[in-house]
Amino acid sequence: LAAVVVVALAERDASRGFRGRLLRVIPLGILLLDMAGHTFLYFDKYHGERPRWREAEQYVAGRPGARKRILTTNGPSLQYYVDPQGFAGDDQASTQVVALADFLLDHAGGGENYMEEQIAKARADHVNLYVVLTEPELDEMDHGGYMDAYLRRHFLQTRRLPNWTGPKDMTVLVYEL
Repeated sequence: LAAVVVVALAERDASRGFRGRLLRVIPLGILLLDMAGHTFLYFDKYHGERPRWREAEQYVAGRPGARKRILTTNGPSLQYYVDPQGFAGDDQASTQVVALADFLLDHAGGGENYMEEQIAKARADHVNLYVVLTEPELDEMDHGGYMDAYLRRHFLQTRRLPNWTGPKDMTVLVYEL
């Protein structure tokens, strides 16, 4: 509507030189500045409207220790950032990605037993254990909140990478054993 008003003023003031030409450019400026603003917010504030898996993987990669294992609610995304060339899940890689399975977590003792097994396996293999997740994805797998409670008791949350897009929470949490 603002552009229609500006065009009407420009047509009325067309004979007035600079002012008429300036009023003709304003609708284009309104459109371009709006698109530029949305583009800036998409990449800067909203991080492409995606969870910040890349930053979580970079944080884990920068932590001390030669071998690492990451338990995650989104295996494919994290596996891609760990090894974008291979993307195959090599057991001999320095960082191994293990996707959490909902059927193992969603009952009393399920998440706790699963995590105890993972901790024992990590200690036996001499690897550093991390859990990288978004709370909404964990909540979908762990309706009773057993896994969430276990993580809060036995792991240290070392990173929180916030990202909200409208009402959707895509904040990535990194826990370290």
